[in-house]
Amino acid sequence: MLEPEDRSRALEDSFHDLYDRYFQDVYNFVAYSISRSQDAEDLTQEVFVKAYRGLANFRGDSELRTWLFAIARNTIRNWIVRKKPLPSTEDELLWQLPESGSTPEDALEEKEAMQKLQQALDQIKDSYRTVIVLRGLHGFSVKETADIMGCSETSVKVTHFRALRKLRTLLAADPTFPITLHPLPSKEVGT
Repeated sequence: MLEPEDRSRALEDSFHDLYDRYFQDVYNFVAYSISRSQDAEDLTQEVFVKAYRGLANFRGDSELRTWLFAIARNTIRNWIVRKKPLPSTEDELLWQLPESGSTPEDALEEKEAMQKLQQALDQIKDSYRTVIVLRGLHGFSVKETADIMGCSETSVKVTHFRALRKLRTLLAADPTFPITLHPLPSKEVGT
């Protein structure tokens, strides 16, 4: 059994590892969900404060990453109740630009595409945006997404299917959007 001081040090080290590993993913999730960079920074900090306080009580029923994103999702929900987010400005679009190696023209095209994608995401329901961000951008499984969102796996599959269909409809309406949109399967929901 660890002495209290050793246990405290181990928890501190665990938290630093958790923070280093997941900060950017949590920030991106929060930012995509609310589309306001200053509030995203504050909420991300709040998520990690809650994680720090709760780390000693983490039972391991789910993966640490899933637990952390559930904290983020609940923090976002509480924020929405406290303060309805304002529409984002162009300067607050939170998609990251490609790394170095791209030409300035490629970077500009990528930025414009990401702005259009962010605008389309801003037009869809919160649950649609959340499932797209969790599944598509962060690579969570259906089960992990269901745990984070607090719903069934079937609900995640249906919501993901509907979200992609809505997003494709919005983006297909813009002939300047550079990504080819592949048709969705008509009968299968998929994972």
